[in-house]
Amino acid sequence: MTEQLSSLSVAEADAEERLTVLEDECRKTEEDMKQIIWYSHVGELTQEVVDAFKSCVG
Repeated sequence: MTEQLSSLSVAEADAEERLTVLEDECRKTEEDMKQIIWYSHVGELTQEVVDAFKSCVG
């Protein structure tokens, strides 16, 4: 019985550690996606400004 409890404690600790790693990876992926979306919007706005400038100049 004691061996089973010890084994369960180890398994629980491993599961908690894996969960923490997965949560960290998920958080990083979410931050990366937000940054990609932000850069995409900046690129679109930059292109709009360039197009507007070209239409005024040329």
